[in-house]
Amino acid sequence: MKQILLSLTMVMLSITASADDSGKCGPNVTYSFDKSSKTLTVSGQGRMYDYDSFIPIGFELSEDHPTRGVTSYLSSIKEFEVWAFREHDGTLYMGDDNGNGRKSTFSGNKWGYEPVQPWPSGNLSFLAVTPSESRNFTGKSAASKEGAVSLSQDIHVPTTITEQEDLMMALSNNNSKPESYQPVSLIFNHVLSQVLFTANIENYGYGNDIKATIKEISLMNLYSDGHLVYNGSTEVGGYYNKVNYTLYSSDLSNEVINKRTVKITSSGDSDKQNALFVLPQPSDGSGQVIMPGQPAPTDGKTYLKFRAQLERNGNIILAGDEADAFYFPINNSFSPGRRYTFCFNFRHVPYPSYSVVYTLIDEGMRNTPQIEFNSDDSGTVTRSASADPDIRPWNGYEDDVRHLVVNEGVTYIGEYTFDRLTNLESVVLPSSLAEMGNSSFNDCCNLSNIYCYAARVPEYAVHGLETSSENCKLHVPASSVDPYKQYFDGLLQKNGSKYFRYIDALQYGDPTTTSINMIPSSDICNRNDYYYNLSGQRVSNINKSGLYIKGRKKIFVR
Repeated sequence: MKQILLSLTMVMLSITASADDSGKCGPNVTYSFDKSSKTLTVSGQGRMYDYDSFIPIGFELSEDHPTRGVTSYLSSIKEFEVWAFREHDGTLYMGDDNGNGRKSTFSGNKWGYEPVQPWPSGNLSFLAVTPSESRNFTGKSAASKEGAVSLSQDIHVPTTITEQEDLMMALSNNNSKPESYQPVSLIFNHVLSQVLFTANIENYGYGNDIKATIKEISLMNLYSDGHLVYNGSTEVGGYYNKVNYTLYSSDLSNEVINKRTVKITSSGDSDKQNALFVLPQPSDGSGQVIMPGQPAPTDGKTYLKFRAQLERNGNIILAGDEADAFYFPINNSFSPGRRYTFCFNFRHVPYPSYSVVYTLIDEGMRNTPQIEFNSDDSGTVTRSASADPDIRPWNGYEDDVRHLVVNEGVTYIGEYTFDRLTNLESVVLPSSLAEMGNSSFNDCCNLSNIYCYAARVPEYAVHGLETSSENCKLHVPASSVDPYKQYFDGLLQKNGSKYFRYIDALQYGDPTTTSINMIPSSDICNRNDYYYNLSGQRVSNINKSGLYIKGRKKIFVR
């Protein structure tokens, strides 16, 4: 015989515990989630909402190209900011009204961002920029109008080398929600122009070898500020503020050139660069070459300033001071995303004993790293603030839900309502349940027990009770076991392991659909014929060993 021991200790479990999250999930249906018991409870009258299938938009780095072709300063994309717009009306779906996109970062081996958002039912266009929170941007506005997505930015390119960054953008239009996940590619294009420098010594022996020690390389009178519009191609206008960009100066360690064709770098430090980034800009016309000993130019045009100490056979033939600077006019424009290389050539000649010649080479478009949207749901999921009806309110903690209780009065469970609750272990369904939507419990791969009190098989249960758990047991009223078996046995023969192999009768002590959170404390304290387990579920008979609550006392049955 079972022995019942009454504990005089006050019940520590709060019988009126407040929910950690709650809200509406139907016209007259609400939900609440208790984090401590990991229980999601649904209560009310009538139908729940239908939800669209939850396919998350995730990110994965699919290619890892250096963003600098010579020495990689940003060796791979580590973060980006992304916006998404609904194709049919241009409204913002991912991002906020202040012009900020969703920031995604790369950590370990996968991308993460929050809150994770699912695909809506309509098409989306995506716009992305990396790095996010760029120093280059002084203001930004992402928008979509009449199907054209664009990013409008005030852009400033710093003159300090260590503050410069390689700005890239990507655009992908009119992407439809896939039935099963397929990645959406974002091809990133470089926005800024990149400028590199190389040097070549032409020595032919005969005791007349030249050695050059670089003192300064600067680009003079380039625009540092403008307005950028990106809608698949880059347009820059509204230029202002001409400044000088210096790759190499005398306050850095000297670069000695004494062999054929070498790359000129600013220093050996890892945080330095061997290239400059400049704003794409037009040519401002032709200037004149200014040789050492002549006054520096004052016409405001764009020049390449170059200073170097030159030696021949150990004798200094050019000191490389300010008075010895060369000024080469730059007559061509810089286009977005292209790489330009300035090649210096030092040569011994009989008179005046040396020559310095430079050539500007347009190397074309640079490497374009590719990032893909992928079905792998990476990142910390938090509840989305979006009011989109396609988004289930418990998406933010779907991995935390272990138990589901749908209380009496609910007649319909909507489409995809509990889809992808991958850690869900048990479900209690009420006798009032009459109908189920498509894929209500799809991909609930750890579900082990469903306690269904509906005497009649709910309409469309063939779609609603399909799970990914082969060993899930379905417990139904004893008088309904045969009808349920007949219903699902036919489906088993047709569809294999998608449906229930184990159907049996509900037993006394099985959980009912009455949640302790839904009962007033006065009702619980005054009605001593009610017993509750520690998950807050009322039980009809305590014929199983364990700890229960009756009134304000704990009862241990053994």
